[in-house]
Formats: sequence, C-alpha cells, structure tokens
Amino acid sequence: MAPSNPIEKAKAYAAQKFAAVANEINQKSEEILIRTRSEFAARGAISSGARAQAEGKSRAERLKMMMQARVDSLIDGFELYDVPITDALRQWIVNEVSQMHAAAVASAAHTLLPGRVGGAGVLATMVRAVPVPVASIYCQIEERRVNPKMKPKAEGVTNVYHVSGDNSRVSIDSVDKSVNVVFTSSEQLFQTMRARVQTGIPADQQAVILDRLDALEKAKNDPSFAHRYSEFIAAAANHMTLLGPFIPALTELLRRALA
Repeated sequence: MAPSNPIEKAKAYAAQKFAAVANEINQKSEEILIRTRSEFAARGAISSGARAQAEGKSRAERLKMMMQARVDSLIDGFELYDVPITDALRQWIVNEVSQMHAAAVASAAHTLLPGRVGGAGVLATMVRAVPVPVASIYCQIEERRVNPKMKPKAEGVTNVYHVSGDNSRVSIDSVDKSVNVVFTSSEQLFQTMRARVQTGIPADQQAVILDRLDALEKAKNDPSFAHRYSEFIAAAANHMTLLGPFIPALTELLRRALA
C-alpha cells in the first residue's frame, strides 16, 4: 500500500532514488576495485600493504559518494512533497547517514584481503576516517530552502533576505510571514549572534564557536566567507535550535560574498 502522508511519501521517493544512484556508485566502485586488484596481481603484490591502502581509499571514496547520495535523495524527497525540514527531520537525516557510515566501517572491518592478515584493519581505519558530514548537511538543507531544485518557486513568491539598510528584516515568501529579526547592519547581526552564544550556550563550549564567529565576520566581504561559514556551522552544529534563526541572514551574506 502506497504511503499517504507527505513525510512517508518523501521517504519512499528518497529510498527509490537512492537505490538507483547507489547501484551506479557500486558498479563504478567495483570496476575500480577490479582494475586495482588486477594491477597489483600483475606486479605480484596481491597481498601487499599498498594494495590494502588502495582498496581502503576506494572504499572511503565510495562511502563519501553514498552518504552524499543519501542526503541528496532525502532533501529532494522532502522538497518534492513540500515537507519542511524541521530540526527533528534534519537530525533524522544525520542519523540515517551516520548509520550508513557505521555499516560501512563494520563491513570494512570484516573484509579479508587475500594473504593479508591485517588488511581488514587497514580498510576499516581508512573508512572510519571519513567523517559524517554533519555541517555540510545543515548547509545543504538551508541552501536548498533558499534555492529549491525539485520545484520552481510559485509565481509571485520571492524569498528575500536583507541584512543592511534601515529597519531591514528577514522576509520569508513575502506574504506576511516575515521573521521579526531586524538588523540595521551586518555588524548588528554578528553582535546579536555573539550575545546569543554568550547567553544561551554553556561556557565551556563558547570559545570555539565565538572564535569561528569572529573569523566569519572578518570574511563577510570575501570569497573565503564560504569556508568560514562551513567552519562556523560545524562548530555550532549542536546548537542549531538556538542559532537557526540567523542562518537565512548568513546565507544572504554568503550569496553576496560569492556573487
């Protein structure tokens, strides 16, 4: 029976889309592995440490592609069925990708390479070293909210994010759904964020976040803002409920920096 509510429809769509993409990724990865094994066999190094490193690198790259494909399919599904990605759904996406990461590490740990006793340890170590892209997931969700891919924006509806000028505010959909956050300048934006961190986040977690926020502010008119933005999101990933209202304004600054 087909799912009836939008969230389940989105998840079902995402599962089908991911399955198709995952099949392509697996086929290409297997082709690379076969070539790698053939090359080492031709050199008589089928059980070498170099082969274990090469296979580990291949598995790590496959995991990166798989995790990104899963993120893409889920964001596509939620967008297609008009499901807002709430904090709970965002965390669910992160959990889905984290489970995929754990499964890949476990699989690598039990893979035996011919004649190589420690091969599985090499594979698992290299796969485990691939991070779960939490900060990137947060950024992709926010960027997609501003620039939808699966559906064109409805005619007459414009998303506008202002961070300068008198009485500026962040406006959503231009249909009296604006968030009443007023910033007369980007300086005020960062001052307000700094105050929010200092009052809403435990003292022992503030230093790194404030340091990344300072670096972000200094880069606000520079292309390096994109890198600093990712660093800040990574540092503040566990406090998005508190800092989430500022993300649209930061996204507008990001757009300007890259223009």
